[in-house]
Amino acid sequence: MRFDMFEVKLTILLMGRTCASCKQNFEAKVEASSAEEAVSKVKQMSGVDTTTHKFLVNYVRGISC
Repeated sequence: MRFDMFEVKLTILLMGRTCASCKQNFEAKVEASSAEEAVSKVKQMSGVDTTTHKFLVNYVRGISC
């Protein structure tokens, strides 16, 4: 299986809230076999509770090494 590097940027929102302080950005570089796997890894790395927050994917970019 081949792994590539991806740069992922997420916006994390507290569900049911629209205030500016209820929103944060999280960005990371990960090694993954697909863009979907990269997003999943970054969500996990964020440490945010997925039952109380939702994620918006701003971008997923392949990085050449």
